Amino acid sequence: MKECTVPSAEYPSLQSAINDATCDVIQVKAGVYKEKLAITRTVKLQGAGAAATVIDGEGAGPIVRVTDGAAPIIDGFTITGGNATANNGRGGGLYIKGATLTLAHCNIVDNIASSDVNVFGKGGGLYAEATTVPLQIQANNFQNNVGFSVPLHLTVVENKGGGNGGGLALGPGASADIVGNTFRGNIGFTRGDDTGFPYLGQTWGGGGIYTEGDTVNIDGNTIADNFGGLRGNVGHGGAVNIASGAVTLSRNKMLRNTALADGSFGQGGAVNATAQFRSLTITDNDFEGNTGVLSGHSPLPNAFISCGGGAVHIFARVAPPDNIATIRENRFVNNILAQAIVGAGGQGAIIGGGAGALYAARAATVVFEKNIVRGNVAVENVCLSGSGAFGGGQGGGVVFQAVQNLTVDSNEVTGNATSKRLVNVGAIATNDGGGISIWRSPNAVVTNNLVTGNMGVETATFIARDDLGIYAMRGGGIYINDVELPDFDGPPNYGSRAVVRGNRVLNNLGVKVLNALGGAAPAMVMGGGIFVGNISNVEITGNEVRGNVNTEVQTPNVYSDYAGISLYKVGALTMKDNIDENNTPYAQPQAWAMRALPRPAETKRFKVGDIECIAISDGHLAYMGPTGFLFGNAPQAELQQALDDFNFPADYWAGTYTCLVIKTGGRCILVDTGPGKAAPSTGHLLQNLQAEGIKPEDIDTVIITHAHPDHIGGIVDNLGKTNFPKARFRMWKSEWEFWTTKPDLGPLQAPDFFKFNLLIFNGSLLPLIASQMDTIDDEAEIAPGVSAVPLPGHTPGQIAVKVASQGEQLLYISDAVLHPIHLAHPEWLSMLDLYAEQTIASRHKLFEMVANTKTLLMGYHFDFPAMGRIVKKGDAWSWETV
Repeated sequence: MKECTVPSAEYPSLQSAINDATCDVIQVKAGVYKEKLAITRTVKLQGAGAAATVIDGEGAGPIVRVTDGAAPIIDGFTITGGNATANNGRGGGLYIKGATLTLAHCNIVDNIASSDVNVFGKGGGLYAEATTVPLQIQANNFQNNVGFSVPLHLTVVENKGGGNGGGLALGPGASADIVGNTFRGNIGFTRGDDTGFPYLGQTWGGGGIYTEGDTVNIDGNTIADNFGGLRGNVGHGGAVNIASGAVTLSRNKMLRNTALADGSFGQGGAVNATAQFRSLTITDNDFEGNTGVLSGHSPLPNAFISCGGGAVHIFARVAPPDNIATIRENRFVNNILAQAIVGAGGQGAIIGGGAGALYAARAATVVFEKNIVRGNVAVENVCLSGSGAFGGGQGGGVVFQAVQNLTVDSNEVTGNATSKRLVNVGAIATNDGGGISIWRSPNAVVTNNLVTGNMGVETATFIARDDLGIYAMRGGGIYINDVELPDFDGPPNYGSRAVVRGNRVLNNLGVKVLNALGGAAPAMVMGGGIFVGNISNVEITGNEVRGNVNTEVQTPNVYSDYAGISLYKVGALTMKDNIDENNTPYAQPQAWAMRALPRPAETKRFKVGDIECIAISDGHLAYMGPTGFLFGNAPQAELQQALDDFNFPADYWAGTYTCLVIKTGGRCILVDTGPGKAAPSTGHLLQNLQAEGIKPEDIDTVIITHAHPDHIGGIVDNLGKTNFPKARFRMWKSEWEFWTTKPDLGPLQAPDFFKFNLLIFNGSLLPLIASQMDTIDDEAEIAPGVSAVPLPGHTPGQIAVKVASQGEQLLYISDAVLHPIHLAHPEWLSMLDLYAEQTIASRHKLFEMVANTKTLLMGYHFDFPAMGRIVKKGDAWSWETV
């Protein structure tokens, strides 16, 4: 065996030694070698150490090309600066075809497979195809390599630009043992196609590893902080993306990887397996802190957003009929499928969020056993709106869908959540299976699992519009259903058998807080412990189901079924030896929830001087247990005395929504629009206007006192079209700018979910009237005798509306005061008063301005017709109804 040294007098370059067929081992001294190597024979290149021996491709590549049956060994180098665009985007650092390679103790860093929008890149660090024997990739560091690197702002043409395998990619006919390596900071693609509907067969991604090879063993690697893709339609496998072949993943640490940062399809935060894999074995891996998609949205008008598997996504859409996936003894901890997905559209928005930890679909056989699934979340924030929208989250822990033979055995599934916050406006939303969710799998066996402390949804707000929309949460612990749904590939596949045996299902929760507001459409919660539905043959035996709750806090208009074991349309049933006790449909009513009051809407005509006015009620709601909502900072003893003095009911506050029509100088002005269809007892504004002979198109100006939902909900109809097509809208400038930029609700003393609802509601509604908006920033007349008076605090730009004519004056005070108790105690604040000091100052300003005068006031939430005067006696103010 001959050893050669580089550099030396005989061999001044690496390539010169490689070209000498007598050199069996090439000892490479420390230094930087700016070469591109072609290896066509078996030889060992031994560097002085990865930190000391550098091969720099200077932006061109592949740097190392191995072909013609060669079997080299490369040990102890840094390989950097490669760009394989000119090589059809294959292998920025190393390219192997019809050969093999042993790569050990090397740094493969800062290489690019493709940087051209028209060239699909594979293998930023390494690409191999048609290997003669399996590659040996051992104890290397793959870092900051990119499969497809183009600027994020570029538009990429479908099926041309994209990338797979930031670290390494295995093409057809390749096999490899990938053992003991580190993959960190690699990216499958920076910019993918988002010009239209994503093609489901695409498998873009694989931040660390991409394989469409034959047999691949991935063992004992650390794969961390990689991205499948940054922006585009489809991003798969932040760590590993598997397109075909037989793959084994064992003893790997897969940490903080992300399938897709921004786009429609982010699947498999750590691992994605799709298309035609033959077999997949995943054993003894740590999956922690991985994310499917950070921001899920669609470029299409009718959004289609789908993401699955915060850690692992398996979707064998065109897989062989006998493929098998075995997932055993892994740890899935604190993974999340999606930070946020938003869908809106009158025609259709399909939002699919499946599994904080594992989503497996379409496989012939899946065995899932002895895994730990803890603290995972399917979708952090979900917002759905529009009559055609459909979606939600499935399976905070694991989801199985359309698996022909499924075994789920002896797993620990604890502390997972399907969604943290969900807002659903007039759409169809389901959130199923906080722990384990199984859909349309004809032979499902679920045995000996511990399923505890899981949650369907932390906070859900469901706003039905007329008869549109439905909300359902089923199975806080285990959910099994074979519902009829359209299928990509044909008719529905009805399930036939489900076995649920020997499980411990403890202290799971369907929904923590559920606000269901309005409409005839249902909101329902079933099976806080176990839900089984639409199965022809069911066995439920020997399970312990205790302490499960459907909803912890809910509005009265929620249907809540049995909380332990809940069954729906099952056929033959064997049910015995179960412990089903201490399960609760709901724990308590919402402390400040709303219910409809059976009171008619009303109108009242009156005049201010020669200006005609009409008080118009948009309806009424009762706020249940409202004292914390209205008087959150009041001392308890003083509050109780005030409640007694004002005969305030103990259980509810009857709140009204009184708008105002002003007719002056040939103008027809509407002040505020009510909450709209928040409940059956609200949304009567338009019919009451029509009862007074006023058509929506007669309104030429709409003044919005402030942008809370109960004042702007009537602006648009169910399809998002303005109810007042000929009107110009007026709002104080600072109010408009606050809600339409980046509102900071930090000072608001309201629950986080309520803040989230405010942001979502205003963020989706106000842009619809932007073209009709004229902001105001002074007290000049808006119309003859009509002007704005700033009263900030409740919101940044709340105004009162002043009407003055012939020595008479009306002041519409909006929410500066919510209840007469606030006159006696102006320092007591509601949950929705954003700026405390400003709110109190505005109240004092108002009281001093109108007390003991003939100024008539209208309080938006006061009893209809909401009119009165403020009277001062000594140092105290009080309300005198007119």
